[in-house]
Amino acid sequence: MKKNDIRNLFLLLALVFVATGCCCKKCPITLVAPANDAMIVQHPQEMHEFLQLASAPRREYFNDKDKRAVLYQRHQSVPQTFSWKSDIKLKDVALEFALDENFTTNAQELVLSIDADAKTAQVCNFQAGKTVYWRVTGKAPCGKVVKSAVGFFKTEDLQPRQITLPGVDNVRDLGGWKTVDGKRMRQGLIFRSAGLNLDSPDWVWDEAKRIDPKKSRIGETVIKKEGIDYFVNKVGIKTELDLRWDGEVATMSESPMGKAVKWIHIPSYDYYGPIFQEKGMKAVRDDFKLFADKNNYPIVFHCIAGADRTGTLSYILCGLLGVAEDNLRKDWEVTARDYFKYENYDTISLGFDKYGEPGDPLSVKIQKFLLTCGVTQAEIDAFKAIILE
Repeated sequence: MKKNDIRNLFLLLALVFVATGCCCKKCPITLVAPANDAMIVQHPQEMHEFLQLASAPRREYFNDKDKRAVLYQRHQSVPQTFSWKSDIKLKDVALEFALDENFTTNAQELVLSIDADAKTAQVCNFQAGKTVYWRVTGKAPCGKVVKSAVGFFKTEDLQPRQITLPGVDNVRDLGGWKTVDGKRMRQGLIFRSAGLNLDSPDWVWDEAKRIDPKKSRIGETVIKKEGIDYFVNKVGIKTELDLRWDGEVATMSESPMGKAVKWIHIPSYDYYGPIFQEKGMKAVRDDFKLFADKNNYPIVFHCIAGADRTGTLSYILCGLLGVAEDNLRKDWEVTARDYFKYENYDTISLGFDKYGEPGDPLSVKIQKFLLTCGVTQAEIDAFKAIILE
């Protein structure tokens, strides 16, 4: 080969490198928004304003049926817009999030969409009160995977942590609440929700008209594929505790999320009184034992609406740990069902008064109630060790 040919070949290779390879020498992706150290708000505006009210104005707000109807529609985490710049066209664009700069701690985010052309993404469900680190990755024209620099933002420390779960309503994390003695419930371990599938189409509330559950059809699954993927693969749900009655679940034998999730069915009761009767106390005992075993976590529990039976168990779990009474009330209010009345809520609050002495904190009364139900002190201590940080 002549010297000129060799030189021309070398120049051609250099041009190819400039066109395709040099993009990898410097970071070709620049993060735009959110800016470093920005604070993001994840609650819908109406819910955000409601949660920051004091008890008395919150009650006044809640008793307005029209306002409560709006609140009922504001159960999901608000998607955040993430954006970046790049001078080269990237393939296989992805966003990575973590609670540490080394990207080893799961942030439990849900990526709703990525528009590689517009260089934007919609993401939600970040844990509350955290610093979250993020970066964008993609494949350059030369085939090399490139990454942006690491950015970070903060999430508002406002509870409850609302969760967007495709197909399912009224989902939130029980974690994040502070206790009266200065501790905090760990996030990402216990979730409450509405049903992941509908009640049996053969189910009726009129007891006289019910048919044998063994002859009933299973209700349609409502949690979507993306929701299952999020709960199973991102959150890592291991156990689904179904609080519905036999006729509601019919012949179900496994979770709508698949066999990877352990489905536990314990027909349970709400705060209208049955939990303080023998059958209700037995259900409470059986429910609580699941939460005393660290091998069951993370757990999601629900009835059908995620309101009464679910709300009662939430009250017991959070109240035992020492979450302030006003925050327990706030967690109940967030569900905002159209039939909710404060008289209903007061039933469970007053129901624990007979457990303990006058002046005892609610956590002590609930602990004595659980011991009366047959829960052991060792199980109570195990639950506290798992959840409190």
